[in-house]
Amino acid sequence: MPQPILDEPYGSDLPEINEFYRNFAAGLQLSIGGERESLDDLLDSLAQPKEALERASQGLSAARRGFERADLELNYLMALPMPRKGLVGIREARKIAEEALSRSSLQFDEARRSVAKVEREIALREGAKRKLTEWQNLASPVNAPFGVYALYDFDDIALYVGKTTEGLGKRIQRHLTNQRTDAVGMGVLDPLEVAEIEVWPLWPSHADAARASVYVSGLEYLVASQYEGQIFNEREIRPLTEGQPEILPASVRFDMFSPGTRIRLGHPDARIRRRAATLAKLSTRISERSLNDKNGLRLSMLRQLARLTEIAKARFDEFGGMRSVAPDENEED
Repeated sequence: MPQPILDEPYGSDLPEINEFYRNFAAGLQLSIGGERESLDDLLDSLAQPKEALERASQGLSAARRGFERADLELNYLMALPMPRKGLVGIREARKIAEEALSRSSLQFDEARRSVAKVEREIALREGAKRKLTEWQNLASPVNAPFGVYALYDFDDIALYVGKTTEGLGKRIQRHLTNQRTDAVGMGVLDPLEVAEIEVWPLWPSHADAARASVYVSGLEYLVASQYEGQIFNEREIRPLTEGQPEILPASVRFDMFSPGTRIRLGHPDARIRRRAATLAKLSTRISERSLNDKNGLRLSMLRQLARLTEIAKARFDEFGGMRSVAPDENEED
């Protein structure tokens, strides 16, 4: 069943934007080592909710069988001629079985949500288990001077990939504030569409800075190549001519919203509205720039339009697609 139509207003002054920046600041204080430890704890803790889910699944199956038996018996009695002996009793038995089925279904859904929550937390920390490079350490906060970052939407699809040698927090925040020459100001991104951020932090020594800077460029390409034809970057990210990295190092990925806010902002109607507004801003920026300076932005616009079309089509199909569109009866609108 499709989600109901969204009827609450949307605007950039919503409290969610404050939550976004709070979680961004908190995410930059995470460490690779801390995320590894959290992952180990979560893996250990997954057994209990999975056992609860298995019990709930067995209980749901038993309740469904009980209801089907009571329903079958009631239908059999209803098909007999009057008087139907035992009809009152079997009706009561069917009602009890239906209530048991409803309770079991609720318990199963709750157990499934519990497992999904832990599995999602595990997935966020998987990158921290990768091998460290020579410029990575376990203990420091990931707000490193060098690094690569990727911004993801509510469908776990990358929106933007970038690199920095001036500080991860500083660089990402520039993208996500309304400065005219950065991603939000240009209409390439909407902060409320960025549901997760992943960072590959590096802490090179001063003596290694030049070599690390080259490595960062190669790492940026390695990350971006996983999402070829998908990210909204307005420039092409190319591999190094020599020494292109082939293996991703450790990363840390974190949520930008609480589960409740994520559900609200991830509503397809809200996302379609945000994407359309971002496209309108981007097209305005393109029209303001000189002819030889905007083809990268046109590439971003094409990819954003494709993604908006994909989300809108999924929502259209969710409500029945063309089957649900009223035919033209040759009447005036």
